Amino acid sequence: MTFNVPHKIATAVSVLGVSRVLNHSLDPQSLSRGPRMPATFIALFVPILILNAIWPMDQGLT
Repeated sequence: MTFNVPHKIATAVSVLGVSRVLNHSLDPQSLSRGPRMPATFIALFVPILILNAIWPMDQGLT
């Protein structure tokens, strides 16, 4: 397994983007931590799954 910096950057950008959208779209007073956790997990898991399906870790930029 190689250390693929562009893949790591793309993963970090997708995680930060999804986290930012979730934090701004969900009202913190309306949901407790319990119901937010599954939504956050799914919202983070799906973009990372799609990213890894399109661009596997070991492929690099080529």
